[in-house]
Amino acid sequence: MAIQQLRDWNNPVTREELIRVADLWVETAMNITDRDLRTMRRLTSVQRRLLSSGPATDLAKASAVLMPPSLVPGISETKVAFSAR
Repeated sequence: MAIQQLRDWNNPVTREELIRVADLWVETAMNITDRDLRTMRRLTSVQRRLLSSGPATDLAKASAVLMPPSLVPGISETKVAFSAR
């Protein structure tokens, strides 16, 4: 708590920075595609399952389910789709 207060005092956020962040959020939200929404739904579904099953014992497996196949060496699209069910 005290460390965060020190950071806030030493690195205040300017109004301009807040406006830039808000503009970015609005622009991004206005350009969300159906594919983006499907991806977000899939990720939240997997995260809920992982949380309800208790602590993840195999983080690599959990990461493979949440990450796009192109970012996980040796994991195929089919394997990810199967693991997410």
